[in-house]
Amino acid sequence: MKRGWKWTAFTYQGTNDELSHLHPFEWSYVVEASENRLKRAYKFQIEFSMHCFTRRPRSDESVPEDLWYRDSVEERVFCFDRYQLSHRLPAIIKELGSRKCMHTSGKNSFLTTELITKKGKEIEYEVYFNVTRAHRGGGWLNITVKSAYERTQNHPSKKPKRKRRIRFDVIAYNRQLGKEIHPAG
Repeated sequence: MKRGWKWTAFTYQGTNDELSHLHPFEWSYVVEASENRLKRAYKFQIEFSMHCFTRRPRSDESVPEDLWYRDSVEERVFCFDRYQLSHRLPAIIKELGSRKCMHTSGKNSFLTTELITKKGKEIEYEVYFNVTRAHRGGGWLNITVKSAYERTQNHPSKKPKRKRRIRFDVIAYNRQLGKEIHPAG
């Protein structure tokens, strides 16, 4: 059974912004055998937090009532920019095995970035996620995308100044064994 939220569409000024692309899904990831390791297969349950398509209000901002998005835990401002970029998230997650991942300053959190051309300009899209063991058994793991946004002057990166890279297969292997992952040096 898939876990996580099935987000309801956001309606603003008569337009429905569908969020079904951020519904939970299952993904299988295979790491081929190499000289030093056996072939490994992982099964993931993927879920996305509302921070992938909402934002915190700015301190000087008066937010109209119809721009708030609410769930049972919190309420945040619907962000049309984050929403547009969020359509890339399922593909980004399915490519984690070939992407550069980094440790973040947050406990057990990781980050991957993507360069995207938006309105003729290249932007950096940061995707923050964690990986945990699933409660359902059978070796399943969870990936929760905690947040994803464009890095801007008003929204600076939490990317570590000193890059502490980690391969996704190392994350999956250690999480499946229940091991903590500590950033190197």
